[in-house]
Amino acid sequence: MPAIPTLLSWLFPYKKKGLSVSTRSALSYYLFQNKISLLLINWLFQGMRSMGKADLIGKIVLEFILCLIFLLIIQGSISTRLVISIVAAHTVNWLINAHFWDLGRFLGLTRTPPHRFFPYIRRVEQRIRVNSSIGGVIVIGGVSRNAGFRETSDVDMIFIHERGFINAFKAVNDSCEGDFNEDGDVDGSDLAVFASDFGRTDCSSGDPCEGNFDNDNDVDGSDLAVFAQDFGRTECTLPPSGFSEDFEDDKADNWVDDGADVWSVGDGVYRMTGASTSNVRYSYYEENFDNFTYQVDIRRTQGSLLHAQGLVFRWGGTTQNGYAFHMGANGKYLIFKVADGIYTYLIPGWTESGAIHQGYDAWNTLKVVCSGSSMEFYINDTLVEALVDAEFSFGTVGVKALDGGGTTANIMEFDNATLTVDTTLSGAPPKAASSIPATFEAVEKSE
Repeated sequence: MPAIPTLLSWLFPYKKKGLSVSTRSALSYYLFQNKISLLLINWLFQGMRSMGKADLIGKIVLEFILCLIFLLIIQGSISTRLVISIVAAHTVNWLINAHFWDLGRFLGLTRTPPHRFFPYIRRVEQRIRVNSSIGGVIVIGGVSRNAGFRETSDVDMIFIHERGFINAFKAVNDSCEGDFNEDGDVDGSDLAVFASDFGRTDCSSGDPCEGNFDNDNDVDGSDLAVFAQDFGRTECTLPPSGFSEDFEDDKADNWVDDGADVWSVGDGVYRMTGASTSNVRYSYYEENFDNFTYQVDIRRTQGSLLHAQGLVFRWGGTTQNGYAFHMGANGKYLIFKVADGIYTYLIPGWTESGAIHQGYDAWNTLKVVCSGSSMEFYINDTLVEALVDAEFSFGTVGVKALDGGGTTANIMEFDNATLTVDTTLSGAPPKAASSIPATFEAVEKSE
């Protein structure tokens, strides 16, 4: 018996992953880990055990219709036609519901590049916000835990729809895959984009292919079928277009703070009144973005001129993973990132700039432009750094500050926070970001 699993593992490499149930033999273990076995199991069950009632009914109805179509097309005896029709209908249903591509990512056979993954997530997020048929969504997986993105990553989502079959259908059928220019419809301009890529087979190595819907590295008939399904639609969900907040209404709409009771809105500004605990305080806008121009006016009215205040972007919300652009009121700035609690300078350290307005009550505008892995940093409209770093490509934006230390608490103010999807870079040649280890104390206090 031991020779059988050894032979299987040699012929068919398996995916080493912990199983949710124990197995009674080495053979059954390899059957559940083997790629061929996993493919057959995935094809057979297609996630039906975890489906809700409405989803399961819809899947069965679709399979029944497909089976009838194949019965009318296929020739031969009734038993042969029936067997072939059932297998063909089940296979088409499997492909339509993307189970093959999900399994392919699990096994490392198919990949999703970040330029397709993150815009898709952004569209889904906006869809959830505007679709009244969606009551809630449960997101599962490493990406949702901010464990990092890989091209084999996927996101498992459980959509909780409002009561009724109509709501169940509307909750999952309102997106437009072919709206390339994101203007809310799928029309001739989108067709021109698709046609320019049709026939390409180099999507993994050349320029990105807009029409590679199934992520198989080419644009072919299967992608055309997806595009044709949406062509002519005019009610596509639009992605987020940015925001502008001047806090004049004394409200911080859609901003989520750290819950430390140090944030307030008044006199037309967003204010952090520290408690001298030497803790970092942050607040972020409750929406994710990938490429953008983001800027905020900042100043301090009390506390140490050396303590940091600034922006965060492509941030992990409460997990504090992402990039930060700091400034001290003593005329220095710093750019760094945090990954799983590890601080890294993206420039050699705190750097002096004549563009900074120094001292108390002096307003400064910090701005960052992100386009893919390229990032540009501005202080009062003066370009101070152009960097390249690819670790984070998606996340929230926000503000942060050190709440002080010693006898005097910091009071930091923020105003005119704006984000647009404009990603026009200055053309200045970027340099590779530094990878110098840093510490919490070093990034939160300028030298």
